[in-house]
This record gives sequence, C-alpha cells and structure tokens, in this order.
Amino acid sequence: NFFGLQRFGSGGGKTAQVGLAMLKQDWSGAIDLILMRRQGDDEETVIAKHMWAAKKDAAAAAKLMPNQVQPEQSILHELARQGSSNASLNALQVVQKKLRLMYLHAYQSLLWNRAAAARFQHGGNGVIVGDLVLLPNADADGADVTGGVVDAAADADA
Repeated sequence: NFFGLQRFGSGGGKTAQVGLAMLKQDWSGAIDLILMRRQGDDEETVIAKHMWAAKKDAAAAAKLMPNQVQPEQSILHELARQGSSNASLNALQVVQKKLRLMYLHAYQSLLWNRAAAARFQHGGNGVIVGDLVLLPNADADGADVTGGVVDAAADADA
C-alpha cells in the first residue's frame, strides 16, 4: 500500500525534502525549505518568506511573519536571537519534536512509495522471488500464522 498525500503535507509543502535535508544534516537547507512560499500562504506570510529568501534577514522576516504561522515564526525568531554558526541547527530544535519527526517520516514514506512502485512495476500483483508472505501454519486449531520469504524453488512450484 502507498502512503497518501496527507503524509506529505498540504499547500505544496516540501515535507519529504525537509526530512531529507535533516538526514543529511543540512540544517540551513531544511530551514530554507520550511520557509519557502506555499500555496495558501496569506499575504503577510508571503512577504515575510520573501524577505527571508531575498535577504536572509531573520530579524526583519520575523517582524513580518504573523504570530500564528508556526514553525516558521519560531525558526525566524531563533535565527535572529542566535546569530551564530550553529544557528540553523538551534533554530530547528525550537520546532516541536512531533513536527520534526513528521518531516523525517514523510521522507521515509516517500522512499516506501518509490520501492512499492518499483516492486509493482516488476511483478504486478503476483508473488515473486524475494516477497515476504504470510503462510497459514497447519497446526491443530488452524489459528497460527507464520511468515516466509518466497525463494526461487517455491516460485518454480507455483
């Protein structure tokens, strides 16, 4: 099964790309992705995000960013406060842990979707060599289920 669009955010966000940037420890890249303009941003938010994109002036962008826009506002305030070489990492750490994990899970889901699509193109709906399948166990009450990996010999028997 594929993960649906809700896993990747709404408004044209780059949720999975933020997760990839975080995995690469590209903290400033992750921040730039979070602060990119998205579909549905109101006019004040667009202006603040444009200020960040054009000048990388966190203090000016933070003043323009509406209070209700999170995590963007928190990141900009922390960047303005820090002003150090570790500012990007520290700014990401002010984002709620659940949201930081969502970025990572979105990238993981993207990888799963790509693997599932490649598997389906290779073998369609049928079971092929290497698939993990659940096989019923023939115990007395018939309720036990065990798993197995389809190998070349089992595939030839099918």
